[in-house]
Amino acid sequence: RLGFLLSLVSSLQMFQQSLLASLTDAGVSQTQLAFASATFPLGKVASTFWLLIGSSSPDVVFSLQAAARLLMIGGLVAGLPVLPALSIGRLLMGAGTGIGFVCAPLYLTQLIPYSSRPSHFFVLGVAFAGSTLMANALALAHLTERSLTLFSSGFAFVGGLLYLLLAPSRPPLATALPVQPTDPTRISDRPVALANSLMLLNVTCGVPVLLGFAPIIFEEFGLSPHASFKLSLLFPTAQVFLLSVLHFRPGLLSRKSLILGGYGVAVFVLFAITTTAKYPFLPDNQKSVALACWLFVLTLVTSVPCNTALCVIAEQFPSGTEEQMSVTSLSRTVMWLFSAISTSTFLPMVRCYGLTVTFLPYAVSS
Repeated sequence: RLGFLLSLVSSLQMFQQSLLASLTDAGVSQTQLAFASATFPLGKVASTFWLLIGSSSPDVVFSLQAAARLLMIGGLVAGLPVLPALSIGRLLMGAGTGIGFVCAPLYLTQLIPYSSRPSHFFVLGVAFAGSTLMANALALAHLTERSLTLFSSGFAFVGGLLYLLLAPSRPPLATALPVQPTDPTRISDRPVALANSLMLLNVTCGVPVLLGFAPIIFEEFGLSPHASFKLSLLFPTAQVFLLSVLHFRPGLLSRKSLILGGYGVAVFVLFAITTTAKYPFLPDNQKSVALACWLFVLTLVTSVPCNTALCVIAEQFPSGTEEQMSVTSLSRTVMWLFSAISTSTFLPMVRCYGLTVTFLPYAVSS
């Protein structure tokens, strides 16, 4: 239950980042849309920086409660019928989401024994996938701009309220667990580099791009808008199923297998996309189907190592320490910085240089 509540706080970033794609045809100018879009990641960066400079005495329980309150206040403000309120509300919701995304894995690390952690972290993945499914499904509802903003702000408010109502005020198992409930042989000699590398892999494997632009990418592959929309609903549904299976089968695969295996398949698929897009002897209709299948596989396999990486990063340091909070905050900031670069350049590169040139840097850097 606690894992699901933490997911409501931290997975909000996926929903909010995907939501503004639904506002592009809702009568909002590109300038207004760009400004409102920028306030959410700005809030995430600001709150993460606050965690970074205030990590001398980290308190994840207090931080998560603050995140929930920011979500509630931001949701109320964003629901007001004026555009400045939407931007201010998204700034506050972004701040709450940034805190939640950093602190939720740390809190679970404190509460869950070492052997059971990876399966519990898949609950976060289920929530991430579910929020992506929700955002992609909004296109089917044909909601007005006002309805979309109210739905967005209401989702934030309810998530924060549920956390405050149902989450325990203090870790119930904290006194029963050792200070560092982690296998010391699994700690890297360079934990800071490991944390930043794993977060960068999320970006280079295309996770931010897939979350934000999957329907558009399917259309760029040559599929019809109807087929692209159905696939954009199918891939997060498949993610929910896969992660649920892994959650209920703890210990099925080791951390190393989940991370290296998942990212290894992702790199292979990225190279497969680049070669398929360039292959000259495949008819266009068959090439479109092949590219769509590769992209579907990519969206599925990346969901596994991304969530396991959050677990491994938190385990590199003793729970509740300044180093754990500061390195975790720094690695998330690195990820968000490169995610912003990735999402702002991906579609222009596809349309100017084609699929092969666009996907090749992702494959090589991964």
